[in-house]
Amino acid sequence: YQRRVRAPPPQIPPRMRVLSIQSFVTHGFVGNKCAMFALQVLGFDVDAINSVNLSNHTGYPVWRGQVLSGDELWTVFDGLQQSGLLDGYTHLLTGYMRSSTCLERVGDMYRVLKERNPSLIFVCDPVLGDDGKLYVPSENVSVMRSLVPSTDFIFPNQTEAELLAERSIECVPSALRCIARLHELGPSLVVITSSAIGSEPDHLLLLGSWLRRDVPDATPERFQLSVPRLDGRFTGTGDLFSALMLVGMWRELDAANAAPPSAARACERALASLQAVLARTVEYGRTRPAGAVPETPELRLVQSVADLQEPQIVIRATPVSTTF
Repeated sequence: YQRRVRAPPPQIPPRMRVLSIQSFVTHGFVGNKCAMFALQVLGFDVDAINSVNLSNHTGYPVWRGQVLSGDELWTVFDGLQQSGLLDGYTHLLTGYMRSSTCLERVGDMYRVLKERNPSLIFVCDPVLGDDGKLYVPSENVSVMRSLVPSTDFIFPNQTEAELLAERSIECVPSALRCIARLHELGPSLVVITSSAIGSEPDHLLLLGSWLRRDVPDATPERFQLSVPRLDGRFTGTGDLFSALMLVGMWRELDAANAAPPSAARACERALASLQAVLARTVEYGRTRPAGAVPETPELRLVQSVADLQEPQIVIRATPVSTTF
């Protein structure tokens, strides 16, 4: 008998590792339940801290669960720290936080992670409200505003962009001024994920701007996409979009990518995946019995894996040249 000597394993490239701090539901797809699935399907390692842990989202007649305080959120993070598990995070992804103390603790977590990895990318969905209304306590706004300088990529809707930039949005030029203000505060990539300022009433307008900090005298890449409105109040769409943009921007900035990086291209891809998921969700909704609760079904995410991995791009971004 001769013992066979194994050859050393091949070199494994550095892995992409995300710490995602958002809500969680046992049933359905919002928050971490949504973002984790998409990120893992696309090859990212994800660790999750759940800011709330509910049976289902609040669009149902009944929900049960726990809402974590800032200290409880930190306890979970500190467990990772004490176990030596904080090294290697490449991205911090954040979403819904019920309380301002949770947002303050997120700032503390960011500083710890950034010290360990100066290249950490902070991706933020500043969940505050929509359609001119807040669905978090009002004190969250000022605390979220204080976090903006730490973020690299931020994806507010129109209401959230107005609150964070302290600017009103009535038209494309005013939206661009709002985005410029957010750039001044910190993030290099700002995408207003939905606004009602487009020329087509049955469409939503998505506006984005990427101002590269690593390129001297760079000018922003400004772009827009006009997206058809769909019937229904979908949950989890912002969480999914943020996760998909995290992956899309990593792909654009990958040194192996021969083409010059483009945030507009990343946005086209993320939106194509999202629209495919929504189309499948709408189609499924037509098969449900009348009076089904909630009225709009959960995202058909598991059924849309192929669209997450290789979306068919239908809506193309166009440059925004409007002066402001």
